[in-house]
Amino acid sequence: MKKVIYASIVLNPTGDGDWTRAVKKSVGGLGISHGWSVCTASLGSPFEREWLYDQTWYFSPSGQLQEIGLLMECEWSSNLTEIQYDFEKLLVGRAPIKVMIFACRDNKAFDRLMSGFKRFSRCDPSEHYLLACWRDGPPRYEIREWSKQTPEPKAE
Repeated sequence: MKKVIYASIVLNPTGDGDWTRAVKKSVGGLGISHGWSVCTASLGSPFEREWLYDQTWYFSPSGQLQEIGLLMECEWSSNLTEIQYDFEKLLVGRAPIKVMIFACRDNKAFDRLMSGFKRFSRCDPSEHYLLACWRDGPPRYEIREWSKQTPEPKAE
């Protein structure tokens, strides 16, 4: 599943609003194809309106929340404080897969997020973080994966 999410992230590497909608639609479609209900902004049916995060996959068979499958945040500001703010929302959420998509010029954002990840005492070892950083010159995504089981980030 993680490889498919990676592929969805790099689908249209432009780092703008159109790209954000394309990623939300692609990742959200993956959730729907696996039986999840998906909340995300600005896409309409078959998606539901945004709830708590930029994208949330959930399962609610009897009309009451039973399970969360994925949480995703996108932050296009290169301001480290704004990136950290969205990432910390993922830290406090509970889901097996958490995705953070952001723009950065260098490794400062990755370093700051990794530092926060290591310090946060409530990370569940079963949770996996997928971080995709859009970099200019040459334009590309740098993708890293973290979990408490593998505390040092793996680059993709």
